[in-house]
Amino acid sequence: MENSGKFHAGLVLDGYRLIRPIGSGGFGTVWLAEGKVTGDFHAVKIVDASAKALEQELAAVRRFREFSRQIRSPHLISIEHVNAHGNALFYVLPLADGVHALDPMDPDWCPNTLASRIEAKRTSGEWFSSCEILEVFLPIARVVAEINDGGVVHRDIKPANILFVGGLPCLADIGLLDDDSQSLSARGTPGHVPPSWYLEASGQPDMWGLATTLYTLLTGNHPDKIGRANFRWPPLGEDSLSPEEHRTWTHWHSIILRATEESPHERFLTIGAFADACAVEDNGEGKATQRQWLFKNRLAIAFCFGVIALLLILFWREWKNDAEAMQQVFTPQIQLPGVVEGMDAALQTVQGVSRELNKLKLQKKNSDYNQEEP
Repeated sequence: MENSGKFHAGLVLDGYRLIRPIGSGGFGTVWLAEGKVTGDFHAVKIVDASAKALEQELAAVRRFREFSRQIRSPHLISIEHVNAHGNALFYVLPLADGVHALDPMDPDWCPNTLASRIEAKRTSGEWFSSCEILEVFLPIARVVAEINDGGVVHRDIKPANILFVGGLPCLADIGLLDDDSQSLSARGTPGHVPPSWYLEASGQPDMWGLATTLYTLLTGNHPDKIGRANFRWPPLGEDSLSPEEHRTWTHWHSIILRATEESPHERFLTIGAFADACAVEDNGEGKATQRQWLFKNRLAIAFCFGVIALLLILFWREWKNDAEAMQQVFTPQIQLPGVVEGMDAALQTVQGVSRELNKLKLQKKNSDYNQEEP
């Protein structure tokens, strides 16, 4: 496309001067561009394709800008400007950090992606630690969960589409983004795009892409080797992992296998649940592993709680019996409330007898008075 004559170095698009192509894929080419007014560097993606492809790209851009205003995550690429040039569409993006050179004008400069970092690790004689993997992968998994919660699917999650901007991992390339619907087709990069049997079994394309990306981070291998025992470990081998890291790698592989299960009943319900399962405590033990341990040992835990409750009940009964015995020793046999009630009854009786005597005296007096009258 850059050789077609329509787009070339030096061409200015809405104040952005094209310098050279720095990436391509699908229907688009990404150019390094310089702002004529500010002098800062940007990435400009140009889509010069069929009307159908342009329509699809424009719909993706509009949908992306709509929900990205709500999410506003530093781990999601931002679209700074959109316009058309002739029959082509172009939009301006932040420029990723550089590899091999800091100055984008240096011919050796190229964008820093997760794919380039993985390739650099292959030749460095070392591999990512679990902490380094989480720092890169977990923010991407979280932002993908937010995208999916909004009913949108990225459809092309892979290491090459995770850029580093200002040192932060950032999900980019939204050309295949679409609404999550029954008619959603399989698009993307082989290995990272879900197979037809997965989609036909209600598989979530972005869950597949995240699982295959995590697998590549763990092993450096192509996703077609997922599940094979000889390809679970970093390029330096299983012995290169500490016992804590070995447990973490094993835990993550169980997550990958669950996310790519053929049966929908065995998969994670949401990408948010997938991300939660990937989260690891500082001591290297997975939160999901802890939950699985609690679930598997629920009978033993329930038994322990039952024993503790029984001991507490026995202790309480013993304490109650001792308290009652002490009360019998130190409490007088005549209870004051009973004495008071007895005194009240006796008083009432005396008052009743006194009233009857007064009546008899009054009757005798009247009788004597009547006898004395002539």
